[in-house]
Amino acid sequence: MEEKKQNREEPAWRLGEILVRNGHITWEQLEEALSIQKKTGKMLGEILRGKGFVTSRDLYQALAIQYRRIFVDFTHINVQKDVLRLIPKGFVYEHKIMPLVLKDRMLLVAISNPLNVWPEEQIKRYLGPGYEVRPVLACPEDIEEALFRHYGPPTAIQRPEA
Repeated sequence: MEEKKQNREEPAWRLGEILVRNGHITWEQLEEALSIQKKTGKMLGEILRGKGFVTSRDLYQALAIQYRRIFVDFTHINVQKDVLRLIPKGFVYEHKIMPLVLKDRMLLVAISNPLNVWPEEQIKRYLGPGYEVRPVLACPEDIEEALFRHYGPPTAIQRPEA
């Protein structure tokens, strides 16, 4: 019998179970949030944050576990200044990604949604042949703050008129 390989984007565990097992919420809080989710169709993490049951950091650490990604806490990482010039400001703001570290031709890039299609191939074109790009998960507010701090305020992206 052939073993099925688990898709990287396929969750290993359910988000609520991870949060309960890690002590961030109780089973009762999870049941309450699931009940709200059933009625409203909102995402579970959005409900849990909205009710104040979890912090953004708790949620994104759990999502990193769920989707088998590395979680990056921006308070514990120094962004390499050299990587900032590799990817244009408009591009990183448009895609809400933050280049972090380049080592051994591998660029770590912070993303905030493990399910979104992100522009890996476009980034590789900016870097040139022989480079790899590895996404790591971070809180969206951390990415936004890092973008502002390292790239400056966003500028309007000029789109050609039709």
